[in-house]
Amino acid sequence: MISSYKTAIIGCGWIGAGAQLDLLRPHPASHAQAVDSQPKMTLVGFVDNDNSALNTAKKLYPDVDIYTSTQSLFSVLNPEIVIIATHPDTHCHYILESVQNGVKAILCEKPISHDLNEAEKVIALCKEKGVLLLVNHMRRYDELIKEIKSYIGNEYVRDTSIGKIISATADYDNGIYHGGTHIIDL
Repeated sequence: MISSYKTAIIGCGWIGAGAQLDLLRPHPASHAQAVDSQPKMTLVGFVDNDNSALNTAKKLYPDVDIYTSTQSLFSVLNPEIVIIATHPDTHCHYILESVQNGVKAILCEKPISHDLNEAEKVIALCKEKGVLLLVNHMRRYDELIKEIKSYIGNEYVRDTSIGKIISATADYDNGIYHGGTHIIDL
């Protein structure tokens, strides 16, 4: 049994590594911080074509190697796990490339693709090759969300403070298929 799974992150932007810089957010706030907090995972590489994002990741994790392409990452490292936190239009490309390079588990940010056929192809490939593919999405089981649900569901609070919730308004970024899906969970 592997004592620690080598993990690489493709995409070092906000959710990949940057969100942890916001001290008001619940932590771990980024994929890098989540991996770093797991004793059975070792962060071994970051990939991004944005030098600013790579430099930020390197400052946060000076012992982790950085790469400007997945080709250079896979030519040097053989991670067991890859986290894909890039633009949705690139997700399937990186899933395919990861499978072709022997990755055993992939966590991909939502949505897997904007093209149903493309998504179905990479899902079938992962199934055929025995690669665990997870698409990061649900927040309804997050401890903070559960706490809020419990609070507003409390009979005393409902009857004395807020009353029966009939409607709610929320703001989200980048459309319903990006940040808006989290509002549905809320």
